[in-house]
Amino acid sequence: MAEATKLLNSTKFTVLFSGGKDSLAVLLWVLDNISHDNWNILYIEVTGNTHYLCSEYVKKICRVTRHKTTTANHNINQILSLNPRPINIC
Repeated sequence: MAEATKLLNSTKFTVLFSGGKDSLAVLLWVLDNISHDNWNILYIEVTGNTHYLCSEYVKKICRVTRHKTTTANHNINQILSLNPRPINIC
């Protein structure tokens, strides 16, 4: 874990946040262990497959973190090409 912390503390990265318990755990770990703010949160809504309550929950969590958040409804490869080093896909 120390190597991951060292790496992430020295680079820009993106947390992919689905709103599930695993991605929430990763987001909380980042908040507790990363000493810089040079990272962002990416949430991907899947048209026809994302419940509006999930989207509202994710947006609320992201507001609480006060980090840059991107909500996207596009091709995953296009999204990843625009965001640096994703660290979690749930």
